[in-house]
Amino acid sequence: GAGATNSTGNGTFVLTAAESEIFTATDDASTLVFGGSTLTEGATDSAVARATMDIVLADGYTMTSSLTNSTGGLLDIATAGVAASVATVGLSDTSGGNNVAAQTLTISGRGVSTVDIATGDEASQIVSLVNAVADVTGVAATGRNEVTLSGLTDDGVVSFNLNGSDISANVTSSDLTNLVDAINDKSGNTGITATLSLDKTTMTLKNDTGDDISIEGFDSSVAGVTSA
Repeated sequence: GAGATNSTGNGTFVLTAAESEIFTATDDASTLVFGGSTLTEGATDSAVARATMDIVLADGYTMTSSLTNSTGGLLDIATAGVAASVATVGLSDTSGGNNVAAQTLTISGRGVSTVDIATGDEASQIVSLVNAVADVTGVAATGRNEVTLSGLTDDGVVSFNLNGSDISANVTSSDLTNLVDAINDKSGNTGITATLSLDKTTMTLKNDTGDDISIEGFDSSVAGVTSA
C-alpha cells in the first residue's frame, strides 16, 4: 500500500508504521518409496529394511524361538516353542531399530543347539550364529537383503545417508540413473549395489551378506518456501 517502499538493490522491504503487508508461504516436499514405506523430508525421513534369512531344514529338522512373531520373534509362530519358518523382510523407522528382539532359537537337527539373538541383531549376525553350530545341528543359513527404491515425486537433488555413507544425486522422477550411479560408487563402503529398472523409475538395492539396508535423513532440493 501507500507508504511502502522496496529498495531493489538489496531486496529490503520497508513499511511505515501505518502500513502492513500479508505474506503467504507454502512448503514443498518430495517423497520417495523405500520398500513399502514412504519417506518424506522431516519426521519420516528414515527407514531400515531387514534382510531375509534362508535356513535349510532337512526332513525331521525343526527350529523354534522363545518369542512369537507378535513380540519380535524371528519365526512366523503364534506360540513360542512351535516349529516354523523364518520370517521375511521387516521394515521400520531407524529410530526403532530393525524390530529384532532378544530371543533364543532352538535348532533340532542331527543334534540340538540353542542360539542367543541380541536385540537389533542383523540377519548377517544371526546367520553367523546359526552356522557356528551347524556341525552339531546339520542346519545351515544364508542371508540376503533386497529392497526397492521408487516413487520419487519431484525432480531435483536427492540426498540421504545409506548404511553410513552420504549419497547425493541430481535426478528426475522419470530417470533415477544418477542416483543408481551414486549408490554404486559407494558400494565398497556400504556393501550395497543398485540396479535400475528398464523404465528408469525404480531401482533395486541388494546386499548379499544379510546386513540391514538403512536410509536416514532423506532430503530433496525441492523443499523450500515460496512467498506471495
